[in-house]
Amino acid sequence: MCAMNNIDPDTRVYTDEENIGKDVVIGPYSVIDADEIGDNTVIGSNTVINEGVVIGKNCRIGNHVNLGFLAQGLYDDLEPGKLIIKDNVKIESKVTLERATEEGNSTTIGDNSVLYAGVHIGHDSEIGEGVSVISGALLAGNVKVGNYAVISTSMIHQFTRIGDVSIIAGNTRITKDVLPYICVAESRKKERNMVFFINQVGLQRAGYTAEQMTNIQKAYHILFRTPTIQKGLENLVKETDNNEARKIAEFVGQSLKGRGFYSFPYMKANLRIFNPTSVYANKGDYDSNKGR
Repeated sequence: MCAMNNIDPDTRVYTDEENIGKDVVIGPYSVIDADEIGDNTVIGSNTVINEGVVIGKNCRIGNHVNLGFLAQGLYDDLEPGKLIIKDNVKIESKVTLERATEEGNSTTIGDNSVLYAGVHIGHDSEIGEGVSVISGALLAGNVKVGNYAVISTSMIHQFTRIGDVSIIAGNTRITKDVLPYICVAESRKKERNMVFFINQVGLQRAGYTAEQMTNIQKAYHILFRTPTIQKGLENLVKETDNNEARKIAEFVGQSLKGRGFYSFPYMKANLRIFNPTSVYANKGDYDSNKGR
């Protein structure tokens, strides 16, 4: 092992020395068979990292974590792919992450993401950059999560897509796609997955400008305040010309061909006009020229 690494003698490491970066720390009683471990990564005790796992730089992996085990299910002659964990990812205790089910594919965790304790992410899922998945959340296989999304303690059905900068409230069951930039939660009437409002605070934290936030609001006004979603989508394409509206239109178009997405009266009720600059009030960090 590299002389600069700190690997507990009670840990078993099967990864080749040249595939372990500098200043790697591994706690006791772990079993490490990763394909690659990046510089400055810290791995806790009693953690299992299987073959087919690639870990980036500056990652923090907690205790009792299981990374890269084979997908659960009735699979015959499985030739699994990889689990790729990119840079600056934080994984808390008792997280379980599956490898992809086919060679050449991968389950991916994006840069700067955080997986809290007890999270499970199924095979072939793609987690974007800066995503937070809160304790106890369960993501089935082939789930795609956009950048800067927040998933509270929820259950996400397989093949579901979660849009950029969206937020899913706790104890919510997701069986359809979640549109970009919005919040989805169970309603007080216990109707499933009601869309409540545009995620203004999340947009601010992700660095969106007042102009971009206004573009998003106008796009959803056009989409949801039209008699049909199909007509709203047509109007959205015709009447807007900005990146945010194009992303919404593309997402909606793909969802209409797949699982569909959540669209309820609550969304219409909460599309009231707001001043995006008010989100930044008294914070001292608003800059109208700031881009993402």
